[in-house]
Amino acid sequence: MAGSDGENDARTLEAPLVPTSEYNPIRSDEQRQSRDVLFALIFVGFWAFEFYIGYQAFTLGNPDRLLYGTDYDGLRCGQKHPQSGVDFSSRKQAYFLLDNRDGNDIYERRVCVDGCPSKTVFDFTDLVTPSNYSGWADRSISLNISCEDEHVQEVLDALPSRAFVCEYNPKHECNYFDQLRCPDKVESLEFKGPCYPVLAPTSGLLNWCIPSEISKSSAQADNSPAPELPDFVSFVFHRSASASNTARRYISDVWKTLPVTLCCGLLLSALLSLVWVYFLRRFSGMLLYGTVLFINCISIGGTIFCYVKAGFLGHLALGSHVDIYDPSAKNPSGSDEKVFEYAAYVMTAVSAVILVCSILMLRKTVAVTVGCLEAAANALVLMPSILLVPLVPFLLTAALVAWFIVISALLWSAGHIVKDSDDDTYTTEWNNTIKLYEIYNAFALIWTHFFIRGYSN
Repeated sequence: MAGSDGENDARTLEAPLVPTSEYNPIRSDEQRQSRDVLFALIFVGFWAFEFYIGYQAFTLGNPDRLLYGTDYDGLRCGQKHPQSGVDFSSRKQAYFLLDNRDGNDIYERRVCVDGCPSKTVFDFTDLVTPSNYSGWADRSISLNISCEDEHVQEVLDALPSRAFVCEYNPKHECNYFDQLRCPDKVESLEFKGPCYPVLAPTSGLLNWCIPSEISKSSAQADNSPAPELPDFVSFVFHRSASASNTARRYISDVWKTLPVTLCCGLLLSALLSLVWVYFLRRFSGMLLYGTVLFINCISIGGTIFCYVKAGFLGHLALGSHVDIYDPSAKNPSGSDEKVFEYAAYVMTAVSAVILVCSILMLRKTVAVTVGCLEAAANALVLMPSILLVPLVPFLLTAALVAWFIVISALLWSAGHIVKDSDDDTYTTEWNNTIKLYEIYNAFALIWTHFFIRGYSN
């Protein structure tokens, strides 16, 4: 009996129980395999349809729709349009025309230009100044100038076409101000078309001409400060920052930076992880104490930042330089001081908790952690294959996120351009099938992410 007990004990040591289930234990010497066949079939079928959605996204999607806007004829900038006989290959920027023709309402119109105007009409003449357009918000612009005045005719003839952006002529040109008759030039200065003066310098932002802040023109003879046109500039800015355009810019940003994101977020992070493991083996204590110090500095710095933005420590120039002009973007904390105030209180509590916990665990807990890290680093040297345990799920997750971003962007670009009957503009709409595809793709990201996590465990 003693011998048999010894043999049983030996077999138990050779094949220890794996605590998978209280009623169905599995020994490590037994063959382990997936038992949920039904789930596996459902998951395979789920991804089969996901690949079908990917095929539809690549077939129907057009990445150029993410990069370029449309004009008031529904033609996309930066592309050729053989059906209309128009070539916008060199005209990639979308510029906003604001039509004040009836004096009652503002009609937004967009044209494709080969470059965003950086000079205003005030830079070329003293016939008009920003103060002449102070009534823009009231939809009433009237200039007391007449073509019967020879000086006015000379000034208008000397104005370059680049100080104006025009509606399309039959050739789809938008820089023909110098070809207009004198009365048409006067009406153009009054925002009644067919050309419209550039009141604010613009700069390209993802192929959209966004107005910048107006500065004092050198053409002004007086020394008074140049009046700004916040209503005009803000109107154009927020028109270009509509929900649809904002979503397009976000997706365009992700699409453009996808190679950099994959390189830095995948390859570089994996390389730095290996470097971190090497240093962890050699300098475990230094890295651990440095990490604790770094976390405390980050939390304290974030707290100070929130207090500055809330106005408690004065208005410092933290991120206040904005090239693109928008009254709310000029000083972002101006409209969000209350939010930053609450954030400062929360960050104060968080920083205090982190600091107290760091002090309490410095002596014993950190010392034990250093020993554990050193043992783990030594184990990696003896068994390098352990690195594959986190590396494989990491690569699978990175590939999953890249797939999700690409398919989402292509599905978004698969929308149809339709004309809005209310304001005569063109917008992008998606049918219900594309919307369901987007929801399915998002669910695939979530479900597959948790599947990878569960499989890796």
